[in-house]
This record gives sequence, C-alpha cells and structure tokens, in this order.
Amino acid sequence: MPCISLSKTQLALLDRDMNGLEILFPIQIFIIADEIESKIRLPKLPVNERYKVICKIIKRIDRAMYQCLPNEYYELINTEKKGIRINEAEVIRQRLTAVLVDSSHIPILTEYDEEKFIRIIVDRITEAMLEGNKLE
Repeated sequence: MPCISLSKTQLALLDRDMNGLEILFPIQIFIIADEIESKIRLPKLPVNERYKVICKIIKRIDRAMYQCLPNEYYELINTEKKGIRINEAEVIRQRLTAVLVDSSHIPILTEYDEEKFIRIIVDRITEAMLEGNKLE
C-alpha cells in the first residue's frame, strides 16, 4: 500500500496543472524583455518589431520551463512568502539553463547570444524563486 494517496479531486487538479502551457504574466514578460533588449541585439528590425520578437521567444522559453519545472517551484516567482535557498536556486539555474540551451533553438541568434538570452531568463526566474523575492 502506498504511503501517499490523493483524492479524485486532487488527481483532477494535478492533471489540470500538468496540462498548462505557461506561467509568466504579460508584465513579467515585459520586465524580462526590457533586460534582454538592452543586452542582446537582434538582426535589423525596428525597435517595436524587435520587442515583439523578444516577447515571443520569452513565451516559447516560458512554455519549455513550464514543462521542466513543477509548478510548485515555478509559481514561487509570484510570492515573497515562500521560496528556495540560494544553493537550491543555483542548482536549478545550472540544470535548467543546460536543458533549455540543448532543447531551444533560436535561429536568428548566434549560439552565444542564444545561450545569453536563455541565461537571462533563467537567472531572473531562479532569482525570483528565492524566499523574499518575486518577479516584478
């Protein structure tokens, strides 16, 4: 007999939770996009078009992170009351960056800029997961 059991309601919530696509709110995407736009230059596009492209790529990475991180961790970016320790965040940062770099391909960027783009997102997310922090 297993030690852990879940009710049918809890199992249904678990299924619904696993079928989501993304977690970042638009304002959080814009915060990250501002940082990326100041550090990575996309190929020649007008500023507003570059910003849209950056936001689309962030959303794509958000979806990939949603698949990698259990929501119980990923949702920590929205609260200051709960969080992980610095050493735990560093492990997640290193592992998540490696997974995303291997699986996400952004053909409009060099490999160097692609990794930098992903690293900026992961750094912001893992920093926001720390206790006392949130992504705002």
